[in-house]
Amino acid sequence: MSGQFSKPRNGNATRHLFVGNCGVCLGVQENDILAAFGEFGAVELTIPDPSKSHVFVSYPSTENAASALQALGGRPCERLGNRVLVVKYADVRRPPQPQVEEIPISSTSTECGIDGLLLIKDFISEEEEKALLDAWKTEGGIESHGGRNVKHFGVRFDYATRNVDREHPLDDFPSPVVPIAHRIEQVDGIPSLDQLTVNDYPPGVGLAPHIDTHSAFTGAIVSLSTGADGVMEFRRDGDRRRIGLPRRSLLVMNGESRYCWQHYIPHRRTPGVADHRVSFTFRQARGFSCDCQYPQSCDSQEGSLPPTRLALLEQTRPSAASFDPPQNEVAESAAEPSTSSTPGENEGNGSVDPQMLEDEYVHKVYDVIARHFSATRFAIWPKVREFLDRLPSGALLADVGCGNGKYFAVRKDVVTTGLDRSKGLVEVALSKVYPAGLPTSGRPVVDVGVADGLRLPLRAGSYDGVLCIAVLHHISNPDRRKGILEEVGRVLRIGGRGLITVWAEEQENPEKTLAKWTLIGKDANKGDLNAAESVSGERRIGGDYFVPWHLPLHRAEGQQAAERVRGNDDQPNEIGEGGNSAGSSGLEWQNVGKLDEKKRTIVFQRFYHLFVEGELERLCRETKGLEVVESFFDKSNWCVVVEKSEC
Repeated sequence: MSGQFSKPRNGNATRHLFVGNCGVCLGVQENDILAAFGEFGAVELTIPDPSKSHVFVSYPSTENAASALQALGGRPCERLGNRVLVVKYADVRRPPQPQVEEIPISSTSTECGIDGLLLIKDFISEEEEKALLDAWKTEGGIESHGGRNVKHFGVRFDYATRNVDREHPLDDFPSPVVPIAHRIEQVDGIPSLDQLTVNDYPPGVGLAPHIDTHSAFTGAIVSLSTGADGVMEFRRDGDRRRIGLPRRSLLVMNGESRYCWQHYIPHRRTPGVADHRVSFTFRQARGFSCDCQYPQSCDSQEGSLPPTRLALLEQTRPSAASFDPPQNEVAESAAEPSTSSTPGENEGNGSVDPQMLEDEYVHKVYDVIARHFSATRFAIWPKVREFLDRLPSGALLADVGCGNGKYFAVRKDVVTTGLDRSKGLVEVALSKVYPAGLPTSGRPVVDVGVADGLRLPLRAGSYDGVLCIAVLHHISNPDRRKGILEEVGRVLRIGGRGLITVWAEEQENPEKTLAKWTLIGKDANKGDLNAAESVSGERRIGGDYFVPWHLPLHRAEGQQAAERVRGNDDQPNEIGEGGNSAGSSGLEWQNVGKLDEKKRTIVFQRFYHLFVEGELERLCRETKGLEVVESFFDKSNWCVVVEKSEC
C-alpha cells in the first residue's frame, strides 16, 4: 500500500477502502469514481499516484465503507463500465515506532565469530577517502534502488535477475580506485577484482538481507566503507550477528560469511549522523557455474536464495504499492514474445492429443524449471490465506497442484496432503517440509507426493478443504477440467469447501501479458488478444496460449537444458519446425526449449487456457455435488469457492 494508507491491523473493518483495478491510468475518471462510491455516503477520494491502478476512498463511518465493499467488491460496477473492482479495507498509516536494539554490535571480526569474516580498520587514509567520494559520481550511470544511489563499474549487476550483464561491459574503475583495488588484492584470499558497485546510503536507508549470487561472483566479497560509520548484520538459520563498520574500514567476506550467511544493512537512523555512508564493494565476476561446498545456498547447485526486495516488487506489479496478491498466482515477470509454432485447434480439436499436449507443454517443462520456478514463488496470496484461516484446527486439507508447497506452513495446525503432477516441484516441496536443521516441532504436518489431478489417490469424502490454485488453466480441454473438479468434489466431505483459481483472459495489464504471449488454435490469426469463442449463444470460452519461461543459463538446470538443445542441433528445437504441425497425426512433440544466447536463457513454452468471466463458475456449477459459494475476480485471476453438497 502506498502513501498515507496501510493494511488495517488484525483485518478489522475501517472507514477507508482500497480500490484496485481503478485509476486514472486505466481511463477511469475521478467524477465517475466519486459517483460510484458516493451512493453509500459522503466520500473522499485519494489518488496516491496517477500512474497506479488503485485509489483509496474514505467514508464518515465504518458502516458506509462496509456497504460499499459488499456492493462493489469483486463485482462489475455499472457506473465504471462494468469494471470488476478489488475492494478491501484500508487504514491510515501510523508513524513507525522506534526499534529497540537488541543485537550487540561487535567491534572486531574475531568478536563477531563468523568463519571467513575479516574487518580491517583504517584501510585507507582521509585523503584517499575524499578522492574516492569525489570520483565515483563524476559521470552518469547512477541508478536508484531502495532509496540508495547505485553505480556499477566493470560489469553491471542486474538486481532483477541477480546476475551480471557480461554482454554490455561498463567503464573501468575510476583512477583513484585503481591503486586501492590493487592494495586490496594483496590481502590473503582476495581474487583479482574486476567489478565494483558503489552504494550511496542516505541516513536511515539500508539494504535488504541477501547472499550475493554464487553464480555471479567468485571468491571473496570486499566492502570499503566511506563517508560515515555503519553496521552490518549477518543472518543464518535464525542466528543474527552484527558488526560495526567504521569509516574507512575494509570488510572481507570469504568462506561461510560470503557463501551461506545473509548480510544486511539495517534501515535505521543514527542520532546526530547526517552524512551519507558510501560503500565501495569489489568482486570478481564469474564466468562459470559455482561448485562451492555450500550447495543449499548455491543457485548453481540445489539452493534457492531468499527473494530480494526487487523480486518481491516484481510479484506485486503493476500495483507494487498495494497489498493485493501477485499479478496471477503464477506471475510472468520474465515473459517475452514467442515465435513458436502452434499445436493445433482450440478447445478439444480432435487432431490434438490433450494428454500429449499437457505432458510436453506443462509436466515436462515444470520438471525442468522446478527449482528456478520455486525461487520466484514465495508470496502468500491473501485470498488463499483467508480461505485457510477459515478451516478448523485439525482439519484435513488437500493441496491439489501444490507446486513448491508454499502454502504448507500457513496453518501448522492443519494436516495437509500436497500433490502435484510435476516430480521436480514435489521434490522442491519435500525440501520445504524437511529442510536441513529444522527440528521436528517446527515442521507442518504434511504428506507430499506425485499424483494426477484426474485420479487423486485420496479417500472419498475425507477432506475438510481442498486447494486447487493455478491448476485448471494448464488443462487442455473442458472435459478434463471438469474431471479435476469432479475429483475435488469426490474427496471433500459434505460441507467441505474448495478454492479454485485460474488465470483470466481479462488481464489488467494486457500489454505486459497477452501482448507477449502466443495465442494458439483457431483464433491465433485473428489478431484479437482477447479472442474467445462463443458457444451456445451466451456461453464463452477463453483462448489457449503459449506463455514462455526463461531459464537462466547460469543455473545448473539451465546448463543441462542448454546441452540438450545444443545436442539436438540436427533436430527442430522449436515446436512445429521441420515441417511438422501439432495437428499432424502421431506427432511426438519435443519441447526441448529454445536457446537465447543474447539473454543467456533457455525459453520453454507452457500451455495455458485463459478463462473468461463466468467460465470457471459455470464449470463448477455443472459439476455434480458442488455448489458455488463465492465467485470473484482478483488480480487477473478468476476464483471460485465451492462447497460439497451431496455424495
